[in-house]
Amino acid sequence: GWKMNYRKLSRRGAIDFPVLGVAVALRLDTSGNCMEARIVLGGVASCPLRAFEAEKLLVGGSLTAEGSLTRIENTAQVAAKLAKPMDNTDMTLGFRKKMVTQFVAETIKEVLK
Repeated sequence: GWKMNYRKLSRRGAIDFPVLGVAVALRLDTSGNCMEARIVLGGVASCPLRAFEAEKLLVGGSLTAEGSLTRIENTAQVAAKLAKPMDNTDMTLGFRKKMVTQFVAETIKEVLK
């Protein structure tokens, strides 16, 4: 079935708007193979972005087998290429863009727990 998770980066935690939000939903079969994937980035463009190309990297194989960590990291890097943060917070654009890769990878790993 589907498993999902959401993470956000904000200055003051739960009471603040996210300067980065990552939502990941994965549909896994009983063997841990990814049947469908959804990755959405928020706060890094003028509207939420769906990372279609990154999603394709997850579909069709095991995300629990050896070597899947590299696959997850590659997926996170592809998703991060979409990010075009606007200069609307006190966090630097470079920092926010760098955090996209980390947040996507961590959110995928959290879904797989």
